[in-house]
Amino acid sequence: MTADESTVTTADERRQAQAELSNELFCAAARYAILSELKRQGVRAGDIVNMQERWPSLAERVQIRTLDFVAATGALVGSGILAAQNTGDSYELTVTERGQVELEFLPDNYATPDGPRLRERVSGS
Repeated sequence: MTADESTVTTADERRQAQAELSNELFCAAARYAILSELKRQGVRAGDIVNMQERWPSLAERVQIRTLDFVAATGALVGSGILAAQNTGDSYELTVTERGQVELEFLPDNYATPDGPRLRERVSGS
């Protein structure tokens, strides 16, 4: 391997690491935007929520890609905060007891993530 090949690999790895970090940050921001929205609407354990209906308005308000909200929803299901309802609609989910606790601990004055500002911070790093 030449020095040039090593540099390219290192640069590629840095770009890949930056892309992964960016994806994680936007997914986390979308996750908190979802939780903030559920809390604001007074959603409780056992309530059924159709996440697919919520993504477009959240994406527009927060200015984060809808895809990030899809990923965040998957993360919320994976962490046990939301659960599949088994109604045939894969995005119709139930808030779990753990989800209720998570909503209760989310501060009332939690600031919804600012997508453009987050993008600016990620691109500047």
